[in-house]
Order: sequence, then C-alpha cells, then structure tokens
Amino acid sequence: MLWINKRKGKYKRRGHKWAKSFLSDGWDLTLEKYIACDYTNYKRDYPIENLLYEEQHHYCCYCMRRLSLGVNTTIEHVVPHKSDNSTEEGRDNIAYYLSLHKFLKKNVFFALLDEKHGLSKKKIKKLPPFPHFCAYENLVLSCDGSIWDGDYPGKDQVRKLHETCNNLRGTKRIIPMFYIRNINKILRYHQDGRLIYNDKYESTIKAVKLDHPTLILIRKTWAQLAIVSSIVQVNNAIIDRNLRDEIISMCDLDLYEINRIKDSNLWKLLSEYSWFYKYYRCNW
Repeated sequence: MLWINKRKGKYKRRGHKWAKSFLSDGWDLTLEKYIACDYTNYKRDYPIENLLYEEQHHYCCYCMRRLSLGVNTTIEHVVPHKSDNSTEEGRDNIAYYLSLHKFLKKNVFFALLDEKHGLSKKKIKKLPPFPHFCAYENLVLSCDGSIWDGDYPGKDQVRKLHETCNNLRGTKRIIPMFYIRNINKILRYHQDGRLIYNDKYESTIKAVKLDHPTLILIRKTWAQLAIVSSIVQVNNAIIDRNLRDEIISMCDLDLYEINRIKDSNLWKLLSEYSWFYKYYRCNW
C-alpha cells in the first residue's frame, strides 16, 4: 500500500480551489440557499477524479490495482458520504475519523447542502474546513472491486463487482491506512500472497476484503513472476496463451492455483496488479 500525502502540495491547492469555487457558485443570492450543491454535481463539474488518479499514481488506495479512469474507478469518502449525523452513533463515527489526523480535523467537517439538510453560507464562509462530500482531504480513489472468480474445471469464471475495496466497505468504520506515513512498513505482503499486519488493522482489512482469495492468489503469482518473468511478458501473455502457459510452468504454484490463474480473464486482472512486481523484487 502507498502513503497518500494530503498535508501539502499542488494537489491540495487544486482540491481547495475547486471546492471553494463549487461552493461559491452553488449559493443562490435570491433564495439564500445552496442549489444543486452536492457530491454528484461536484464530481460532474470538477475533474476531482482526475486529480486523485494523478495523485495516487493510477493505483487503488486499497488493493494497489492499476486504475483506468471511467472504467474501474470509484471515489471513496473517508468520512462516508452517507454518514448519518442525526444519531449519537453517527456523530460518534464522524468524530472518530476527524480525530485520526490533524489535517482531517482542520480541513473537513460533515455537512450536506441539499434542501433537507440546508446549511447557511455564514457557517462555511471561512474555508477550510470544507463539507465532507467535496473536501479534498476526505477523498481518495478506489477500484470498483471487480474480481474474476470461480472454480475449475468446467466452470466459467464469473466477474463479480464490489467484492473488495470502496463499495464493499460502505459505511463500515475503518482506519484509513493509506494516510499513515510509514504504511509500507506496517502492511507487508508475504511471498505466499498473505498480508502481514498488526491486529489493530484486522477489522479494516476485513471491511475492504484485502484478504480475498483471488487477491491472495494474484499477489502470490506476482511474487513468482518477479523471479521468472517481466511485466512486458505478463502483458503479452494476455493474448498469447502459449506464452502464458510457459510463464506459469516456471512458477511454484499448486495445480488448483495454476488452473485458476491461467484463465484469460483472471490473467488480465493479474496484469492490473503489476505494482507487486516491483514490490516483490525489492522486498524478497
């Protein structure tokens, strides 16, 4: 996992500029309320997804999948977009996130600006902090959690959406591990694909299912590919079945794993996790 630095830099400046502009444009002087000032319109009117994509070097904040804008990306809210501040539990959950890092507490507060949850302009005249739905510090980019799954032989692999990461998490309480500066030392990947981490992060790992069997197999395979192959060969093997079989024959995988990973759909998914090639080359 990579550390996402939200504390300073060009991305923060752009994110703040866009949020200020959006909120300013959304205030109706005549009606004295915000009009169409919500997450959907913010995402439509400002290229925040592109900013996060660039900031995260095209990788999912959770599983390190290589992202493709408009294909497999979703925007994740650290303070969940659909949080409920009308209950004590909901307010406690929001307070929990804002207490984790100084930059979150300084730049984010929970607010919905639709007619039902109207907020006066006076409340947010001095910015930051920004409403959570458009606050740069509260937004990261995730994959859509699509996984090719299925057993062998004779059963077609099935593409399942939202098996991991953002959409699976929903509003579950997590530790945003990608905001921890030394996360690369806290969360490590074993050669067999398993995750190595402190028990305090277990609920987070489970909430976004980074221990999904398919992800474990993909990481284990990359640990082998880092020894016997190259990223270029792996990509060429997406359409070259003979090359794929040749590469797999050099990997130390059991029969079940071989029959799964050689599937063309799963191999294509594997190629999107090439971040692990360098990881295993450098760490094992």
